[in-house]
Amino acid sequence: MKKVNTRLFSFETFDRAIKILILLITVAMLVIGSCQICFRYVLKMPLAWSEELIRYLFVWSTFLGMPVGFDRGSHASFDLISKRIPEKYAPFYPPFRKTPPFMAGI
Repeated sequence: MKKVNTRLFSFETFDRAIKILILLITVAMLVIGSCQICFRYVLKMPLAWSEELIRYLFVWSTFLGMPVGFDRGSHASFDLISKRIPEKYAPFYPPFRKTPPFMAGI
């Protein structure tokens, strides 16, 4: 028998929703920034709210992107330490390698 997924909301759909939200935030920053340039230099009427909104969107994209980067393993890791660990302790190192990016996110 085929097992049916009865969960309404899984981690995969949540992860995909976060990635789509990051994409939408990035597109919004691009559009608002382009409008700000057009309004400032072409129409000579700068938008007062655009820079602050772009700043807030950038902060949100950073904090939403941290778990995505952590899940992919694309954060910086300490290669210097891993090269100096003796072979018998090497299997215990990978969990500690992810600690610095995780602590930076807290």
